[in-house]
Amino acid sequence: MTGPNSDLRSWVDRQTGSAGAWTAIEGATTGQLWKLELADQTLVIKAFMNPWFVAEYPDCVEHAVEAMVHVERHSSLAVPAVVAADPTGSIAGCPVLIMTMAQGAPMVVPTRRLFDRIIDVAEQIHAIPGNGFSWMHHRYNEPSGVFAPSWFSDPGLFAELAARSAAAVSDEAFIHRDFHPGNVLISDDVVTGVVDWDYACVGPSGEDYGRTWLNLANDFGEQISRVFASRAARRLDPLWVAASWLDWLPFYENADQVEQWGTGTDRRRLEEVGRWITDLA
Repeated sequence: MTGPNSDLRSWVDRQTGSAGAWTAIEGATTGQLWKLELADQTLVIKAFMNPWFVAEYPDCVEHAVEAMVHVERHSSLAVPAVVAADPTGSIAGCPVLIMTMAQGAPMVVPTRRLFDRIIDVAEQIHAIPGNGFSWMHHRYNEPSGVFAPSWFSDPGLFAELAARSAAAVSDEAFIHRDFHPGNVLISDDVVTGVVDWDYACVGPSGEDYGRTWLNLANDFGEQISRVFASRAARRLDPLWVAASWLDWLPFYENADQVEQWGTGTDRRRLEEVGRWITDLA
């Protein structure tokens, strides 16, 4: 992880009124995270330091800010509060956001009780009105534009999952778009916060459940993903699970990235999880 540069530190110090202790937070994918401990509070700094990501999503900070404000305005969900932002990075050197720190931690041991809590949070998110929110859903990998990479050993399986993804029907709900147990914070079996709203949009509620299933399958295995599927019941649409699976791969606008993606273990896992999807009712 790249450390904060002097421009970023100076900007944060000016926004918070004092210098604090920075500690890296591992696990972020869209930006680099630090915990900032001040005398009277603890904040989170999220800096988008990857030039490719910023070029692809120049409105990443603006998007995250609007999403958190929208959720706070229309629900009782606990989300980080925005303290300050430099959306373009013209001052801090990169697009950056300062937020309050949400309490709790991601799920470590999956249980039916926690799955019920996560499903309840998803329903609360999808009940938030989408009217007035600026970002609309689009597919990262359109089914019509995908192909089985040369390293994928079962082209028939790939074609089946792409066809399922193409058949997925979109409703119009407010969704998190990166919804999975890692972004739902829990303490003593109680949800204490929902974080990482960078991709929130108006789109298919099925994608949030599909992303959760996919994350559980990858991190905990087939049996745990089956337990979640039984708890989610009518909410889990296998077609949107397949769509989420396709988005596991890089954007198909760059065919070389798809062919070069992942280690041998990553590729075998992708195919293994794809087979599990075909077993969903």
